[in-house]
Amino acid sequence: MGKNTPAIGRTEIAAAKVGTDYAAPKKALAGLFSKKLLAAKSPMVIVSSAVTNHPNAKAFYQRIGAFVDKDTSKFLSEEQNGYNILFSETSLPGAFEVGFVMPSGDEAQVSVTPRHRRR
Repeated sequence: MGKNTPAIGRTEIAAAKVGTDYAAPKKALAGLFSKKLLAAKSPMVIVSSAVTNHPNAKAFYQRIGAFVDKDTSKFLSEEQNGYNILFSETSLPGAFEVGFVMPSGDEAQVSVTPRHRRR
């Protein structure tokens, strides 16, 4: 095991930061990282919630989701969900669960005027 591979019981966890730009997942999911990930007994992909705020969020999720879909039996089973998003705001997963998403950055910049002001 390397220094970035801590042992937890009988489980090895290998963490890898693949990058921050749109090309990073494509490169990682087509190279050696992909092969190592798919060779794992229970592979897991954890995506930072920062991707949700990225201008290319939809494309990021489509690319990563397509990778997971190619080998669904490896990532999704009764025992585990190997495709996860690490959220920084706890209410965000609930909002997604009920279908609330902002269609574009422009629509997210709305101003709200309260109907009644407290005195």
